[in-house]
This record gives sequence, C-alpha cells and structure tokens, in this order.
Amino acid sequence: HHIDIQKIKANCIDDLRANISIEKVEQYFQSIDEIIKDPPKPYLLINLDEMGFGKRPEKGKRKTVSFSTKCDVEAFWRERTDPYHISLVAAVTAACNSLKPLCLTTRKRTDTDFNDTFYYAWGDLCITPKGYITTFSMVFWIRNILKPYVEFFRNATNENLKCGLIIDGCTSHFTDEVIAAFDEIGNVKLIPLPPHSSHLLQMLDATLFSSVKRPFASIPENKDLPSRLTRKLMRIKRAYESSICSELIRSAWEATGFKLNLFQGEVTSFTFDEDFKSC
Repeated sequence: HHIDIQKIKANCIDDLRANISIEKVEQYFQSIDEIIKDPPKPYLLINLDEMGFGKRPEKGKRKTVSFSTKCDVEAFWRERTDPYHISLVAAVTAACNSLKPLCLTTRKRTDTDFNDTFYYAWGDLCITPKGYITTFSMVFWIRNILKPYVEFFRNATNENLKCGLIIDGCTSHFTDEVIAAFDEIGNVKLIPLPPHSSHLLQMLDATLFSSVKRPFASIPENKDLPSRLTRKLMRIKRAYESSICSELIRSAWEATGFKLNLFQGEVTSFTFDEDFKSC
C-alpha cells in the first residue's frame, strides 16, 4: 500500500487555531445576558483557566509526517512533553479575589525537600499523567478548591447561593464525571467560552497570565532546594504572589467586557458592556 502513503510538512496540533465562530460568540454573549438577569454574588462569578510552565523547543516548527491519501483528517504532529512541565490552574472572581491556585505535574511523587516549603499554605498540587487539565484533575479542582470555597459563603449566609463559572470549552470540563462533581455542589451555572476566543474573552488570558509569566522568567532558582520540581513550583508561587492583586484582576474583567461597580473597596455588582459585543 505504499502508493497510498505520502509525506507532507505539517504543523504541530498544539499550534493549530481555527477561526472564531461568530455564532458561538453570540451564544456566549446570550449566556452572559442570562446570568446578569439573576446574577450570582460577585465573589461567586468565577473564571477558571490554566497556564503552562515548560520548555517548548519544538514550538512553531513544521515537521515531515507520513499520511494516507485515503484519510480525510488533516496531518499533524504533537510536541514532546517536558518532564518538568507544570500547569498552573487559576481562578479569579468578579469580586477581584482569587481562589487557591492548583499546580499540575506529571511527576509521580514530590521530593522530600518539598515538605520543607510554604507551598501548601499558598496552593494545592495534583499529580496527573498529563501536565494539563484532564477529567481527573478537573474533578480534583472542583472537590478540593471550588467546593470548599462555595460552601464557605453558603454557610456564612445560610443561603444556596448561585455560582457562575466561565471556562473554555475543553471536553475535559464537561465529562460525566465532571458534571457529577459540579452536581455535588449544586446550583452551578457553567458558561463555556467560544473556541479559540480566549485571547479576547478569557479574563485570565487578558492580563493575568502574562503578568505571572514575566516575573517567573526573572526569578532565580533556590539552589538550596535539591529538587528541580520543588524549585520550579516555588518560582511559580513567588511569581503569582508578586503579580496577582485586586487591581490587576479588575483590569482583566473589564478588558473582557465586564463593568465592575465598587463601593468602599468592594465590588457590589457587575454589568456587561454592550459596546464590547460589537468590537
């Protein structure tokens, strides 16, 4: 069957991007309009996303791949995984505060020096076969971070307060196991972002992630820590702590169409800018 096999220069699948669907964008705006009619408290309107910290020497490259002329699927290839790749899962609210961060690592265990740090006073850690959000790590985040956060406010008010969660449309966010975990919390409204629109509509992408990556690049490793994994986790922690603040979070929401109304240092309500929809 050699006549059916050919070679072609192909892009990496991680670099492939499609055009933004106007229909999907309009559906997102409709979802925002609906939730604003009966809005959650600002501290319970949340944006969740992840950002990777890893070397990508193959980023942007094209490679020669073999493909079958009888196959209609576009040829591509996938980058090799950095063994010390870490993804930071972050969540910020319209009240301009943040939930406990979560880091994902492919390492099967942490090293002993990790226990001698303040990492767990700042965030949580999930060991996963893949260095990004999967069904397993999404359920971990819901049960260990989102659920305690929501229950704190519900217990304080003795009300079943609504929670709104703006997330990208990744399939791992909407599996049966993930939906069941959301159902354990109850009264959670999921608002998926349109595909390939994160740079325009995702709060964390608008200003926050870039503000964390800049100081991360200049923070030196703590050579007193023997483990490369521990050193990297602590650099991420320092970069996050030095960057994320209420003013920056506010700028991220307002850069993606929201108007936050403050009184005496607290966000009391939010609206969505109609002019932003036509940009």
